[in-house]
Amino acid sequence: MVTSGLNPNIVKTALDRLFHSQWNVSNRPEYASAEDSVIFKQYDSTKASETIEEYSGVGAWETRSSEIATPAEAQPRSKNTITYTNAALAKGVEIGKWLFDDDQHMMVDIIMSDFARKGKIAKDSDSMSLFRTGFSTVIGDGVALFSASHPIDGGTASNLITPLLGELAVQTGVKALQEMKERDGVIAGNDPAWLLVCPDDFARAARILKTELRSNTTNNDLNWYSSAYGITLKMSPYLGTAAGGSDNRWFLGSSNHQLLRFLRQDVLTNMIDWTVRPNRTYYYSGEFRQTVGAASYVGVIGSNGTTGTKDA
Repeated sequence: MVTSGLNPNIVKTALDRLFHSQWNVSNRPEYASAEDSVIFKQYDSTKASETIEEYSGVGAWETRSSEIATPAEAQPRSKNTITYTNAALAKGVEIGKWLFDDDQHMMVDIIMSDFARKGKIAKDSDSMSLFRTGFSTVIGDGVALFSASHPIDGGTASNLITPLLGELAVQTGVKALQEMKERDGVIAGNDPAWLLVCPDDFARAARILKTELRSNTTNNDLNWYSSAYGITLKMSPYLGTAAGGSDNRWFLGSSNHQLLRFLRQDVLTNMIDWTVRPNRTYYYSGEFRQTVGAASYVGVIGSNGTTGTKDA
């Protein structure tokens, strides 16, 4: 006789099938997930934590004083070390043996679908903590990720602006991104590649970036955000006030940004059979390990949304 008690792997396979059918659901293109390679540079991790050193740059090229003069020598180096620890996010759920055996209302399907969906939520929310706390949590240079006082050779650099989201605000962000100085004092000249917003600003951002003509005006002007730059719009529900962030903040980045996600362990599931548990229930659990961090401020702008007004 074949029973679930004698064949726990059959039960685990059935639960895994339900779990992964939800875990592996694709996101719509605008949704910023933990795996989004536009927002995060993706790396695998092989240890409990990742220590990042920021590259300082070789400095601007200089004019030679004569034909036989030796070119100025660059002294590139690493600096501003910071360590990010891989967090383990996990959850377990009990499923009664009778419920599994006699399920006539698809309750096991509902439980496992919700279990997997809540795991995906935890993964994406955890990754967006880099932005939610980006105006207060320090990076390797000793100031917040989004700050007006990043120390560089010969002074400071800023990747912090203040206007609420609107067309003119995006122009301010583009200018700040292109004129941003790297650690060696060289203007980076980074073009905008993506705009990340919370749900409250999504429709507003879409009008700014995607209207054929100039947004929020009656002018028959070219929409240069889409025609010149092709800025990709991204949204996360884990950035706004409801998620512990702010509905007024938004972020503009280039492809040269240094926001990193390390995956230490992709999701693993495990099941303990009812035959070894005193309450005669299956115990199904899942776990994954990851961390997000910033190697540098370069290539990304954050607005705290403390000035101006939002476009209609």
